[in-house]
This record gives sequence, structure tokens and C-alpha cells, in this order.
Amino acid sequence: MSKTKERKVVDLDTVLWEINDCTSHFFFVKFIKRTDGSIREMQCQRGVKKYRKGGTKGYDAAEKKLITVYSTADKGYRSIPIEGIISANLNGFHYVVKGKERMDEADDTPANVEESYLDTLAVLI
Repeated sequence: MSKTKERKVVDLDTVLWEINDCTSHFFFVKFIKRTDGSIREMQCQRGVKKYRKGGTKGYDAAEKKLITVYSTADKGYRSIPIEGIISANLNGFHYVVKGKERMDEADDTPANVEESYLDTLAVLI
């Protein structure tokens, strides 16, 4: 029997706080990719240091408004654009960012993704 997570519609800062606080647990996040505007779903974890290869990043993640996570499916580090976060499953809840409820439930066909992405950009501008 699967557990249904309680859905909470919250602001982006609350979701970010929950993600940053979740350093030792796996979580699921749904977001809009900056590169092509497609929606991506990822199971990931924060605070993973085991697979580092040394050196530093060639950019400042905070300056570019990115969150670095370890993707379990890709077995590598990935960056999530903060403004692109749609929803996250963690700490027993399904958090949905206010204003992006429709995208959380939307069909991920290219037309719907493009429309949702343009709606998001319009709100940010």
C-alpha cells in the first residue's frame, strides 16, 4: 500500500528551506530546465560528498541561483535552477510552489511545457 503525501501549496522560500534542510535524505523534485524549458523529475539527495573528483566548480551556484544535488538515477551531480522548482516530495509532504499548481498537475507534453514555462517567465519578469 502506498502512502499518500499531504499536499501543501507554499512559497518558493519554504520549499528551498525544506530542500536545504534535507541533507541526509532522498527527495523527489520536479522543475523546469533552463536549457530547453522542459520539465524534469529527479530523485536526488543534498550533501553527498562521496563522488567528488576534486577541484572547484567553474561557477558560483548561488550567484547563478542553482542548487547542487546528487541524482540517484544519473549517478552524478546536477544543478537545479531555483526559479524553476515546481514541486518537491520530502519530509512526508508534497510541497507545490504557489502559482505553479497547474504545472505540477499538467501533462508534460511539449506544448503544455512551453506554455507553462512562458507563464512562469511572465511572472518572474
